[in-house]
Amino acid sequence: MHKQVWVFQESIHPKSTQIWLNHPQNVLDRLVAKQQTIFLVDDKLPNCKELFPNHQKLYLAAGESLKTWENTQIYAEKLLSMLMDRGTMLVGVGGGTVTDFTGFLGAILLRGIKVGFIPTTLLAQVDASLGGKNGINSAMAKNLIGTITAPHFIWVDQNYLKSQATVDYLDGMAEVIKYACILDEHLMQLLEQRADPIINQDASMLSEVISCCIEHKMKIVQEDIKEKGNRKILNFGHTFGHAIERVYQYTHGQAISIGMRLAAELSLMLGTGITNEQVQRISNLLAKYQLPIRFNHGLSEVWDVLFYDKKKEADHIAFILLEAIGKPVIIKIPHEQIQRLMEEAVKRMNN
Repeated sequence: MHKQVWVFQESIHPKSTQIWLNHPQNVLDRLVAKQQTIFLVDDKLPNCKELFPNHQKLYLAAGESLKTWENTQIYAEKLLSMLMDRGTMLVGVGGGTVTDFTGFLGAILLRGIKVGFIPTTLLAQVDASLGGKNGINSAMAKNLIGTITAPHFIWVDQNYLKSQATVDYLDGMAEVIKYACILDEHLMQLLEQRADPIINQDASMLSEVISCCIEHKMKIVQEDIKEKGNRKILNFGHTFGHAIERVYQYTHGQAISIGMRLAAELSLMLGTGITNEQVQRISNLLAKYQLPIRFNHGLSEVWDVLFYDKKKEADHIAFILLEAIGKPVIIKIPHEQIQRLMEEAVKRMNN
């Protein structure tokens, strides 16, 4: 396995995030002070009660149902009762919902304290824990309540992935494929040509993939922490994906896979420059990693959620489409055209 460390500096705040990949435990021990660190741990992790002895811990029931106002208040009161102060650091250990929730608590408690993340799923290691976004869900849509606050460190240990069920591991591959589609033809080729060792978690291949994704995301985040410009391209597949994830209870990776497939079809329909062969290539790659490429539900329940998307503006929604593999483009689609275009795109996907 490759060992790497990055230090990323925010463009608008004097904060930096250290990201450690596959380093020994004693390095982590130096990052967390025993008397001033509280771990928030996914209670479904194997041997979770044995992790981080001699530290204070709270256990979380991970999943989107964690990210509510009610749970925010419950855990905020628990943490305050543990006599925390502004020198305390919270460390979230788990998948993306755990790091989202921990980051949000850290941003609001005592008007902001340090947080660190130990992502334990592929999806969290390559995407969800990176970039400083955190938050909870509203009754209307995902992630409408939150902040953007850089974590003090992110500790990425791919050994955690060995305990992931294969279906959950492959769920994270949707975000890896996203980076290939929008940024990296070489990564696309690697995913196509080395699918078997990647699916089987070959250590060297997996660390190369994780490292590549970290570098792609953090390069963009450094330049656009508040998502005013180029960071928007990281939402490829997420506009439709988040809506169907909310309505039909898809996993995140499943929803984003369908969202990317739809975005590729929209790109072809709107004449962005992408070819039919490239759209098929994306579809084939998603299928190779056992991700869904068809949508067999009605759209009537999707519209209300879609129009609460964070990327909507007064009279349109900004969709991230493709001019070609590795060439994203932001297309603003007026509200009155979205329903017709998406219905046609779904038909094309399902043929």
